[in-house]
Order: sequence, then C-alpha cells, then structure tokens
Amino acid sequence: MQFSPVYLLRLLYFIGNQTHGNANILTDKKVIMEKQNAIYLVTLEEVMQDAPLHLMQSRLEHPDDDILISWEIEVDVKTRGVEQYRVCVALTWSNDRVEPLHAMAEQLCSGSQNLIFASLNVTDYGTKEFAILIKQNSYGEVLVNSLVQEVIEKAAIEEAVTSWAAE
Repeated sequence: MQFSPVYLLRLLYFIGNQTHGNANILTDKKVIMEKQNAIYLVTLEEVMQDAPLHLMQSRLEHPDDDILISWEIEVDVKTRGVEQYRVCVALTWSNDRVEPLHAMAEQLCSGSQNLIFASLNVTDYGTKEFAILIKQNSYGEVLVNSLVQEVIEKAAIEEAVTSWAAE
C-alpha cells in the first residue's frame, strides 16, 4: 500500500500533536504549526496575481491563521556581488505569534539564502503601537528597507490591513 506525501505529513502532524503538542509541517500551501493557530504561507507572486483580494480572501477562508508572505530574490550588491535573499513579511493578529512566524521563515531558507523578516500586528492598526518590525540583520538598512517595502507594495498589504480594520 502506498500513501501520498500529504497524507503522511498529516499523519505525522497528528502523531506529533498526540505526543509532543506541536509539529511543524509544510503541506502544499498551508503550514500547520499548532492546533489553535496555523500559518497561511503564500508567495509574493501568488499574492500579486490579484492583490489585495488574495490576502482578503485568504483571511475569509482561514480566519484564525496568520499570513506569511515569502519572496525569493537575487540582488547584485555593489561591493559583495550577487546575493540570494528570502524576504518574509508576516501579518499576525497577536504579538505572541511573531516568533513562530520567524521560525517558519527560517525553515523556508535554503543554506545560501539570507533571511529578511518583517512583521506587523494587524490588530494594532490605527493605534500608536502599529509598526512594521524588521528583525535585526547585517545586510544594510537601505537594502533591507527597500526589499520589505517592495513586498508591502506589491502584495497590497496596506489596502488589506485597512480593509480588515474597517470590518
């Protein structure tokens, strides 16, 4: 008897939750992290196809999930040559979910990729606490801010967040 990879991953998730409480499993687009909160993983290219509708629709379909947008890019840095980056922007509805989102972003990186991670808590929108937080790194402020800004613009995150706040 042969089982599909997705079936085996779900079985592993079930077993892991029975014995250890948590399991990190990457299925086709969905990352199962905890029974209560999951992460909806999506590439920037997928979001751009119908931004901001893609983000708003994913929130309707997965109302308890945080969203992790991932973008792989090569950048020719003047003094260092071509470098590979994975830029991840996390949209969360709880500040205590940032670390699990960062851990998932780290798992997505291949050995040669540099991770740039940013997060924002959607529920803070409209308050003085609202901010885009960028995990500290050594890649250069201009490069990092530019790449994060590009994800925010191309994914239409601002439009999605203002839409969610209006609900």
